Amino acid sequence: MKIKIEGIHPYDGSYDLDFGHLTNRDIRTIKQVAGLSPLEYEAAGQKGDNDFILAMTIIALRRSGQFPVVDEDVLLDAEIGRITVDVEDEAVGDDGPPALEPETRGSPSGSPSPTDSATPPARILRPTGTGFSEP
Repeated sequence: MKIKIEGIHPYDGSYDLDFGHLTNRDIRTIKQVAGLSPLEYEAAGQKGDNDFILAMTIIALRRSGQFPVVDEDVLLDAEIGRITVDVEDEAVGDDGPPALEPETRGSPSGSPSPTDSATPPARILRPTGTGFSEP
């Protein structure tokens, strides 16, 4: 996933975040900023929870090595829409979960045949005045 920041000095840029390898510090940051436990991350991401996005942004900035200390107030005071999350369906980490085998269906001859599977497109969440939307 990529966190993109526009118009928030000094953090302007694009930052990679491998959400498959969280540290204890990362989990604590998410708990402090968003009040979420690990079992709540998926739902928060699907809803576009702003505090969750801020927590992920802080983690990505820290991991970039450019900002060992992130000024949370600068991010909180930024205008809505200045931080976006580009989510791509990728395997988790280098040794992440094994790839799923293609689904098989019986063909007219009785032997299984793989079904077509396409990679889902990336999701970009953009905050709006009333919530989050996909452009």
